Amino acid sequence: MASTRKNINKIVKLRGDNGEWVDNPTSLANIVGKCFKGLFESDEGWQDPDQSFVYGRVLVEDNEYLVAPLTYEEFQCAILQMHPDKSLGPDGLNPTFYLKFWPQIGI
Repeated sequence: MASTRKNINKIVKLRGDNGEWVDNPTSLANIVGKCFKGLFESDEGWQDPDQSFVYGRVLVEDNEYLVAPLTYEEFQCAILQMHPDKSLGPDGLNPTFYLKFWPQIGI
């Protein structure tokens, strides 16, 4: 299924600036690069970001909660709420492993 999806989603041709269709991989890359550069590059130079929507700072009490060590109960709650079919973690195991063997490893 992944191969089918890859083939369906593959961009084989694009219309260039002059209106002609392009199917050469190098030209396709140039068209896409130019498009993204136009989207994310400003012509007006540096501008200070608008920070008017940012209100206040993190309260001391909230910061203490955010930087506190993870408790066993928080970890257990997070593991038990995870969907069993999600992607592998850095240890190479998915949530199914932890959910199935929680009685042995959760203690």
